[in-house]
Amino acid sequence: MKRTRLLIVLCALRLVLGAEANAQPVIPGTNFVFLVDGTAANPSRTYLADRDLGSYRIGADNEGFTAGGVLRWDYNTTTFTSTLNHVTTGTGPHSIGGASSTDTQLLLAGAFTSAGSSNAFGYRLASTLTPGANDGNVAGLWLAPTFVETAGGTHPRLAVIDIESTTVTSGAAAVTNTAALYIAEAMSATVTGANYAIWSDAGLNRFDGPVITGSQSVDLDGVTTFTATSSYIVLTCTGAETLNTITITGVATGTILDVEHGDTDCTIADDEDPTAANAIDLAGAATDVGAVNKIITLRRHSGGYWVQLSESVN
Repeated sequence: MKRTRLLIVLCALRLVLGAEANAQPVIPGTNFVFLVDGTAANPSRTYLADRDLGSYRIGADNEGFTAGGVLRWDYNTTTFTSTLNHVTTGTGPHSIGGASSTDTQLLLAGAFTSAGSSNAFGYRLASTLTPGANDGNVAGLWLAPTFVETAGGTHPRLAVIDIESTTVTSGAAAVTNTAALYIAEAMSATVTGANYAIWSDAGLNRFDGPVITGSQSVDLDGVTTFTATSSYIVLTCTGAETLNTITITGVATGTILDVEHGDTDCTIADDEDPTAANAIDLAGAATDVGAVNKIITLRRHSGGYWVQLSESVN
């Protein structure tokens, strides 16, 4: 019994003096225990039964945590770095960059300023994905949420992806184009089918605004009719000019065409009772817009002329 007590006292003394835990003695009159730096294989703060598990000082204001004698994650005054696979069992709300929201499961918030050396992104997915031999469909981003409707009230819209109006704060930079969704190109791969930039496999497709499939610039200088090669036409004029008819070879009934005034000198003529093929039947009188970027949406009628569907400003 006495030998056991003596062994316990000796072990405790060795821990305090640092023989087992890399610890310095307690400074009298303080509440601190000062540790030597340690290493990943021999951390300064550890466990008697598991000596390669614990933490150690990597450098100034930099602490590392080790497991199995290998650094697993470390932090300093600006960065947290981990080599582990992360599993969070909490269902949220979670937040990165600011306070969480009770209406959002994962929120990316806060103000971020890029280094300005390349392109800037709020969220970027750039991993390398290698499918397994037995994998079927493969996707860089896969979305399949389950929506549970409430017992009452109204949900105006349920959407897997919802892109809302975005605020652009004007500055000194020149902006060429903006887009809520931009696809640079389709993938390039050897396939038995085709490489699609967009593939809508089933269901209705709804577009409430103009749909552009390429664009064509038309100078009306000295002409009143032209042959369209695109579904989006931008009119330019040298002096006052008028567009009377639009000809598209082989066009089908129901074809939609958007005509944009790129110049205030351009006028689209109106034929309320179209008699000529390819004539334009506007909802009102002839339109010279009065402002650049006004868009007239036309539909090919079974009678061979164009009927105005809508009018908007781009």
